[in-house]
Amino acid sequence: MWVSGHIEPGKFFEEVTRRFSELMRATKKSDIITVLINSDGGDTHTTLGIYDLLRTSGRQTTGIVTGRAESGASLVLQACGRRIVTRHSTLMLHHSNVRFPAYTAIENVQRGLDVFKRLDQRLYEIYAERTRKSVDAIAEMARSDTYFDAEQAVSFGLADEVLDDAMFYGHEPALVRLLLTPVTELDLSVRSANCLVNANIALIGELVQRTEAEMLKTRRFGRKSLNEIKEILCELKLCFGMVLDEDLQRRIASAHT
Repeated sequence: MWVSGHIEPGKFFEEVTRRFSELMRATKKSDIITVLINSDGGDTHTTLGIYDLLRTSGRQTTGIVTGRAESGASLVLQACGRRIVTRHSTLMLHHSNVRFPAYTAIENVQRGLDVFKRLDQRLYEIYAERTRKSVDAIAEMARSDTYFDAEQAVSFGLADEVLDDAMFYGHEPALVRLLLTPVTELDLSVRSANCLVNANIALIGELVQRTEAEMLKTRRFGRKSLNEIKEILCELKLCFGMVLDEDLQRRIASAHT
């Protein structure tokens, strides 16, 4: 599953929870769910909702930051048992920013501030637990935007490892091997397979980077083929619209035949 773009209630949260529900149905407790993260953060309540879903999933979870995990997105990473960042990724900590509509009663403003103070305290406790730093130290860093490159994030305890060339070209993660698999190895109908040929899609890694809307623009590719492929990708714990790290995109492109 992926957490990409601005974290917010509404369509974003609906899409994340839909994908999460599909994964829960398609996996068992011994399976690993991979969460790809490239987000500038967003709504605090929605962030904590995603965090709780991952923490209580009963699945092994691996979070991979491919680009950035700022604000709430860095908290989502902390929900994952294994936390990986790509070499050029950036993480950022800060406290909640609160806006109130004009002419809000002072009493309601104060109540809202109290709510977010409690939420921030909970965020600090989560970061402190994963980084083994004190809550006060986390709170101090969150008072201003504090950025970490990949190595700094690992050193501070926000991540466990950097996804480097050795991991790509030596002992490849199962996810990377899967993305480099030819689409001809998928159990597709003749019609769907021909559509992928027409779209010049040779690898699973190329397929998952396409959005559903892009696929539907492919000649003779309809909803039936879309749903067929979505179901197969779901079984593989993949989906359309995945955002991949630039290094991995280059490798997929070079492997295209």
